[in-house]
Amino acid sequence: MKPRGFQIGTFGLDALGLLINVRSAVDQGASLIRYQMMHPDAPGWTAQQYQAWWRDQLDLIRDMIYEMRDRGIFAHIVVDCHTGPGPAESSHSCITNTYWRAIWRENWLAAVEHLKDLDEIWGYDLLNEPLCRNQRKWLQFAGDLAKQIRQQDRRTRIIIESRKGAPGAFRAMRPINVPKVWYSAHIYKPRKLCFYGIFDNITADQARRAARNLTIEKAETILEPVRTFQRRYKVPIYIGEIGCSIRTHPDDRDHFFRQFLSLFNRYRWAWSVHAWRESWEFDYESYGGLIPIMDKIK
Repeated sequence: MKPRGFQIGTFGLDALGLLINVRSAVDQGASLIRYQMMHPDAPGWTAQQYQAWWRDQLDLIRDMIYEMRDRGIFAHIVVDCHTGPGPAESSHSCITNTYWRAIWRENWLAAVEHLKDLDEIWGYDLLNEPLCRNQRKWLQFAGDLAKQIRQQDRRTRIIIESRKGAPGAFRAMRPINVPKVWYSAHIYKPRKLCFYGIFDNITADQARRAARNLTIEKAETILEPVRTFQRRYKVPIYIGEIGCSIRTHPDDRDHFFRQFLSLFNRYRWAWSVHAWRESWEFDYESYGGLIPIMDKIK
């Protein structure tokens, strides 16, 4: 069984606060934690301010792991660059702007040097849901960085997401010629089910109908571009996020997770649910009548 777990809340927490979130997720059966590196969207941030914040986050991750060790808690940690360097209104400037791309690269190389000796670090997720018109360019930049990371760290997985994290974007994906690269998508489909109560134009009837129509065959169709890519290139897959609005009917949420997570396990994909104590719209702990995800889809 590949690692599986949750994306946890990290914003504004110290090492003990992070430990509490990790422990509660592990208590639900999680073996993997996706750690969001998400800056506070401060307008006008300079590169130096972003880098100082990034270094503070790296120290927090180390401190969190030491606290986990002191208490006998183990989980694989994915370090997720959730908001890249650049202006607050464009945290994906590292794709389109040479200056910010250099900062992004420099930060990651510093992160690898800081964290590579920690066995708990499972993967480096280079950029969350990259916004790019040209996926080929994104893969080129990600591939260049992956090669540099491999010079420092031969052990830890490097995770590269498709454009916007979309499963359909895998039709235009090509593998990177670097060892131990995993490829990642995010699952928020059917949209009218997953985003009910978040987008005002979705009605309760539409959400329930979307759940009824989500057969296992429909779920397989949504995942097919990723599955085809995996088979064609014989590469590993990590689903970094899968989530469903807390406002949907409990039976519909349960059905949604059961369909998709059973397929992830069948395909031997690693995965993390969005979210655990991180986003109120998708927070799994907030679901009424919690049935542990880890048990119900074995």
